[in-house]
Amino acid sequence: ERKRIKIYLSATSHAPCIVGQRCPSIFISRSLFDQLTREEFEAIIAHEIAHLRQGDLMINSCLFWICHCFWWIPSSYVKRKLELSQEYACDRLLHTHIQPIYLAEALYKTSQCLHSSQLPISAQP
Repeated sequence: ERKRIKIYLSATSHAPCIVGQRCPSIFISRSLFDQLTREEFEAIIAHEIAHLRQGDLMINSCLFWICHCFWWIPSSYVKRKLELSQEYACDRLLHTHIQPIYLAEALYKTSQCLHSSQLPISAQP
């Protein structure tokens, strides 16, 4: 069964993300959205949908609770490694559907957008 996915533009600066297993929603910052071409936007949306199809939301939710319940076990390293491998897996899935240059450009613009939002207000152009 296909799920209807809602897309929201956010005023806050953050990396694009998908939330909600049953009623999925994708959030993307307005500042990033304004910089993307149609193809780059589609690449980001496809990447986030790949997270949903792979079951990353459920895996991350379970991992969150495991880390929370077993707080004395240093699990942040494993969590970071798992999240990174999820990102790579989603990128690999897209190669047959999206031209890699669009995803690469979208990732670059996301990185630039996130970096510029972390600068002090006086240092921003």
